Amino acid sequence: MLVRQYNLLLAVLLVATAGSAQATTSITTSAFGLHNTVRALGVAGADVGPLAEVSGTTSPGYAVTGEVLSHSSQTGLGVAFGDTSAPGRATSFDLGPLVSTSLNLSAGLIATAANANGTTPLDTSSGDASAVVNNFNLGLVTTTFGTDVPIITLSATQLRSQTQVQRTGITSSLSGSSEFTNLSLAVDGFSIITLGSNASVAANHVVYNLGGLSIVMNEQVSTGVLGGIERFVTNAMRISFNNYLVGGQSLSGDVIIAQSAGQMLIDPGAVVPEPATWLQMILGFGLVGLLARRKLRVA
Repeated sequence: MLVRQYNLLLAVLLVATAGSAQATTSITTSAFGLHNTVRALGVAGADVGPLAEVSGTTSPGYAVTGEVLSHSSQTGLGVAFGDTSAPGRATSFDLGPLVSTSLNLSAGLIATAANANGTTPLDTSSGDASAVVNNFNLGLVTTTFGTDVPIITLSATQLRSQTQVQRTGITSSLSGSSEFTNLSLAVDGFSIITLGSNASVAANHVVYNLGGLSIVMNEQVSTGVLGGIERFVTNAMRISFNNYLVGGQSLSGDVIIAQSAGQMLIDPGAVVPEPATWLQMILGFGLVGLLARRKLRVA
């Protein structure tokens, strides 16, 4: 009798533990080429972008692309009077009695892509996103009676970012990378960084951080797992203004170039039987049935 009870308990445990693997319920990937949210305090304005924005979520699997053939924009950041020299920067300028400030952006072809495989929520395993911006130019300029003073100048033949999402069994992997071709950056007339063809830098490489201006290349941001969602974002470059004083104005906001992102939604309560567990489940159900038949015969 004791042996029969032990066998029944073993069969129940085989069935109960057979499908304990954690499930990936969906993968989301997205990308855009350019987004400008820079404002001057007290000066109205409008965002530029996100340009060529694409995104997708399984299931089923998907492959989407976006494209902007060219872009050119000028964001006015206000007009100031008097001596508006900006303390805290590497250098300052006596900008004269009448100063206007503008942020000028231009780009050639902007191309984005997002994809993931999988036909049902249970067999989704991987996805990726990419963003490429060609022939990019940025200029933050102050103008006094027609004379331009460059504050920030950036040019690049190409900026690219890519983010990958991978799920194998109960293991998740999210990663990103960026690549730069013929990039040149100067702030207040001083060269900050120059790169050649197909160059790369370390993740979250800060090339400038002074006076409320921060410039980060190959920015990689991971949220970790929060509420079952794990997200990873790669920006080829982020230029951030935080009360940055220039041209008599206080600037805040971001210019983000070539962003790609991946997100994984994990349902910890879902059960996904792996191949090795199917045999375990079959043996468990079979043992339960065999014990039940023996009990009927004894009765």
